[in-house]
Amino acid sequence: MKTRKPTVVDVPSAFGDIRQRGHFLAAHDGGKFTDPRYTSSVKNKGGLGNHFQGIVRVGKHVVISGGDKHPGTRRSQLFVVEMASLRRDAPFRSNLWHETVPPSRDKVVKAVAIDEDYWHAGGLAATGDLLAVPIESGKRSQIVFFDVSAPSAPVRLKTVLDRPKHAAGAAAITSLGDGRLLLATQTDGRLDLYLSADDTPEGFGAAIAATIPQAFAKACYQGLDLVLQNDGTVFLLAMRNTSDKAPTVPGSDIADLWHVMLNDSVAPATPASLSTASLRFIGARQFQAKDRQANMGAGAGVHVDAGGALHLYSCYHWRQDNIIRFLEFRAKPQATLPPITTRDEAWIDIYEEKNYEGHCLSLAGGTKAGTHLDDYRAVHVEGNDFNDQASSIRFQIPAGHTYELFEHRDYGGNILPLRGEGHVVEYPDLHDLAAVPHLATLAFGDRVSSSRWA
Repeated sequence: MKTRKPTVVDVPSAFGDIRQRGHFLAAHDGGKFTDPRYTSSVKNKGGLGNHFQGIVRVGKHVVISGGDKHPGTRRSQLFVVEMASLRRDAPFRSNLWHETVPPSRDKVVKAVAIDEDYWHAGGLAATGDLLAVPIESGKRSQIVFFDVSAPSAPVRLKTVLDRPKHAAGAAAITSLGDGRLLLATQTDGRLDLYLSADDTPEGFGAAIAATIPQAFAKACYQGLDLVLQNDGTVFLLAMRNTSDKAPTVPGSDIADLWHVMLNDSVAPATPASLSTASLRFIGARQFQAKDRQANMGAGAGVHVDAGGALHLYSCYHWRQDNIIRFLEFRAKPQATLPPITTRDEAWIDIYEEKNYEGHCLSLAGGTKAGTHLDDYRAVHVEGNDFNDQASSIRFQIPAGHTYELFEHRDYGGNILPLRGEGHVVEYPDLHDLAAVPHLATLAFGDRVSSSRWA
């Protein structure tokens, strides 16, 4: 079992580069639920005492935690969702471009019952193949661990961090520079940190209560994760919704970034032991989760991909028509990405507004399925159709290949060719392409109605 999490070059900068609009994602429930549980139906008492609590991405899967306190089905649970139609080692983007329901292959493949006593599973986190899950009942809690090296078949480990006097609404975990593990758990105005003696959960020592600002204590975070910067600096990313009655009473979805100072040191360090810890606020960002698609008051999680890019995920409280819905807040692709040589690695981001703002149609891969779109009126982009909406484009296509945008549906009218150069190419304003020699005579802003590979 690997327990290393990728590091990030500059965490505050990466945090600022996450898109505030999320790509819409969904999966079928796979028949893994006992109806009417995990719905907002009257038969499930409006969803009170039974909803999704956390989300984390593990390769081509996401793991969602939940709690059910109703007699007969009382238990904390995990639900493993396989996004089989999407790529493992790249951002998911969306699986809802063509339809309002997901492909049949994207579904829950495993339901795991954790504990009947500790019925409430909170915000969860992963480092490598190690999943940390907080479970609680009242003011008592435990942190339990799973090996998710085979995500569709999680294996519970023997290690349990028992917390008989404190709840645990959310957990965060990362590897440090020397491979040891750092775990944090938060609830009710308290943040506890555990440092391991090695790279396994068996090595965790006693908890240290961190000194936290009042703003952190009052925030009621639903999701947490620890992120390690390349130089060894540790950050805590914490997600919440500002309404304690969400989604009935809407609030704002907020992510806060905190610098974690171990042993009260502001310098990067890998301490031999943990005696004190404190937090320093770095900044906050608001994200847009809407249309019963996601809410950071339900579940929110962090994913650092193999390239060190930082992404957020958030799910909705309940199933809707046997479908689970969630969002991916994707990192902005960097202009310095390594060159690509095959169409399978290609991607095209088409934005609603100039300068890469607004809704984004993000296409990936070189096959006809998913990238040949003959009528943008039928394309669903973050809850909206995308006909005559394109105003800026960022893409990476291998040299010798071209993706074409058409003025009319069914591949008609004028053509805007996106010629591959291997590296990332940016057109910040399709209304004015004078700076691009082979496109200088074209003005394509708000005029794209279909597209395909040449």
